[in-house]
Amino acid sequence: MFQHPHTLDNALTRSEFATEDDVQLIQVSDEHPLHLMNEFKACLIGDMLVYKLGAFISDLNAKLVTVDENRVLLKVGRRRFMPSWSGCDYDRPIEIELTISPAMDEGSHSTARRCHITTCIRPVGWVTNRPGYEQKVRALVRSLRAYFMAD
Repeated sequence: MFQHPHTLDNALTRSEFATEDDVQLIQVSDEHPLHLMNEFKACLIGDMLVYKLGAFISDLNAKLVTVDENRVLLKVGRRRFMPSWSGCDYDRPIEIELTISPAMDEGSHSTARRCHITTCIRPVGWVTNRPGYEQKVRALVRSLRAYFMAD
């Protein structure tokens, strides 16, 4: 099975990788309590955003579902015979929606462009293990932030 390089289990030391509290997840709505959102800013130099996203997709064996000008929908994992969340392996199905917009940094003196990335992560199938699901979502967001070298 694929061992993702940006997880706590694969870190050389605990201090190399942040704790559970470093990723703040926001519930999108009361109707969809498992649709979780996170926001971060990343630096853009040339077409690096495309290369960073391509590496993330390749490393996680994700499927690119749709691509618009400012929105990308990915699917990570795959369905099983019973689409439940009894464990928290990386092969459990999740959809990741990335919305990318220009960041407004008034106080920055940098010449590099920045973008604001909003992630909305939702499960595909039933979730019976909510703590396991949230742990996986945090790991995916942490991984995305690492690929995009986010603030």
